[in-house]
Amino acid sequence: MKPAESVKLLQRMEDAAWSVATTQFLNNKSYRAKTLHPDSHILQGGFSGFRRLGVAAGMNFPPSQFQLHLQYMLLPLLPSHFALFKSGNHFTDRRFFPLEYLYTVLRSLANRPQVASAFRDAKLNADSNIDDIIDFFTNHGVADYAEILKEFQTRVEEAHHDLANWQSADFKYLCLHEEGDVVYNMSEETAPGVFASSSLRKVEAAKKSEVVAGDKLVLQNYGRPYNGARPGGTFYKFARPNTEPLPLW
Repeated sequence: MKPAESVKLLQRMEDAAWSVATTQFLNNKSYRAKTLHPDSHILQGGFSGFRRLGVAAGMNFPPSQFQLHLQYMLLPLLPSHFALFKSGNHFTDRRFFPLEYLYTVLRSLANRPQVASAFRDAKLNADSNIDDIIDFFTNHGVADYAEILKEFQTRVEEAHHDLANWQSADFKYLCLHEEGDVVYNMSEETAPGVFASSSLRKVEAAKKSEVVAGDKLVLQNYGRPYNGARPGGTFYKFARPNTEPLPLW
């Protein structure tokens, strides 16, 4: 158990992600004009305010991609992702761990000997049930996971509404989350608000899953330039030199 080193590693990861966010996105005038609402209160606070309020960061456990990694998302969410979030399928309870929660529990293990001792006595480790770990930190007054997650989710929703600059004219179709795979046509008459499905025209040949997959190819930023219709990119297939070994954990 190396909580102090873990805090430093998290800080390095967060700083690296924020550097990419500022240099490749927030400093890009086209990105800001298209994605971020000009009247956003968060934007008025500058980059420091955006880092505090306009980012959703944390980790999934168990991890989604076979290894623990930091998820770092600039808000607003895509409309389809916001619908998933509102239905309880993003930032889910006891699966997603906000960065602020991770910092709190790791710093308690690093700086409060009595907590670290109790953690060892409880024989908690990487193989323990995640509920037992959450309950430990709640019962020892370190961090209330449920409260922190709720505050995180509330902040994400408020920031999404504050920052979102999505325009109806940018979308050809409309999907209502409660209607499964059904797709409706957008039109000038139906675009400006929230609509009942009875006033919309179904697109029989389209499915929501296909529309979302198409949007992803248009909107995602990695893998460019595309190789045909698929993301490109390369990977480094050689091991690091053994003169620079990775740290043991």
